[in-house]
Amino acid sequence: HAAMGNYENALGAFDVALMIDPVYGKAMLGKALTLKNLQRLPEAIQVLDSILDLYDNENCKRLRLEVIELMSESGVSLPARELRLVTLVMVYHLFLN
Repeated sequence: HAAMGNYENALGAFDVALMIDPVYGKAMLGKALTLKNLQRLPEAIQVLDSILDLYDNENCKRLRLEVIELMSESGVSLPARELRLVTLVMVYHLFLN
């Protein structure tokens, strides 16, 4: 579903998979990516945080940073922890340029 751009159906399929196995990592990551694509960014962060509580997953960490950047760019309010991270990344980029 998600590969064809049908994000709402994909989200439903991931939710069904997670009802069967609430810690199925691939379904959790698929749900987070689908939520990102639907611009439901705070929900995507919640799912990504749940994944990171269970697994040490590099793809999840990268996706989480992408979602935080999107939230920052679109003006969606960020929790304090993310605000500090965005500030650090921005300062880092200033020093590189």
